[in-house]
Parts: sequence; structure tokens; C-alpha cells
Amino acid sequence: MILVNVRWFDGYLEVFECNEVRQGGQILWMLLTNGQNRTIPLWGSVRWFSTDPESHALLKSDTIK
Repeated sequence: MILVNVRWFDGYLEVFECNEVRQGGQILWMLLTNGQNRTIPLWGSVRWFSTDPESHALLKSDTIK
């Protein structure tokens, strides 16, 4: 599971539980754990977002070969 934190410009912090996250251009796309998709435009409405674990971090199930 990937936790995505989104801080909106109005100060609201929203947390999403995701199975998959992709950022492309100015769109943040998430596949939520309940099976729904969520697309968030990053321009104009989002102050910042973060993922936990970070996108470049290894998960416990990943192994270095």
C-alpha cells in the first residue's frame, strides 16, 4: 500500500491509500485500494504532494539482485 498526502492550496490535507500512483506532466493518477481511480490536476489546486514509501524507495518485498 502507498500512502499519498495531498496538500491543497486552501490548506486542506487529504490522504489516499493507493495500490498504484503515477505522475505524468501535470496530472497525479492514483489507483485507490478500494478499486476506484482518482485523477488530480497538479496545476493551480495542489500546493504539494508526497508518497510513503517514496517512489524511489525499496519496499520490504523488493530485493536487490
